[in-house]
Amino acid sequence: MAASIPEGPDLKEMDDTDLWQLINDNRYRISMDVKPGLLIPYLRQAQVLTEMDEDEILTCHQLNNRSMRISHMLDLLHIQGKNGAMALLESLMIHYPHLYTQVTGRKPSTEASGFS
Repeated sequence: MAASIPEGPDLKEMDDTDLWQLINDNRYRISMDVKPGLLIPYLRQAQVLTEMDEDEILTCHQLNNRSMRISHMLDLLHIQGKNGAMALLESLMIHYPHLYTQVTGRKPSTEASGFS
């Protein structure tokens, strides 16, 4: 089954506008499927989210549900430009490989992208 997945564009060669277009085209799917607590440790390690961002995403009372928390996290990552997009996509590749394939059109890789 994995052999039938076409290779999409090389993400490292895409500019931040195109990367964020891929993400925003799938924003609803990401917001509905992703749990922020799974991705945040990787995004913190990649230094695209701060401790304050993490606290805001996970504990803000105005963010009433998981979908709102993920949507806010995407907004914070968008501010980080290409690094934010690449870190998000790499974290999806690790924790949500099927979603990564749907968003990027690429098979998940075991190699780190070296985005930063």
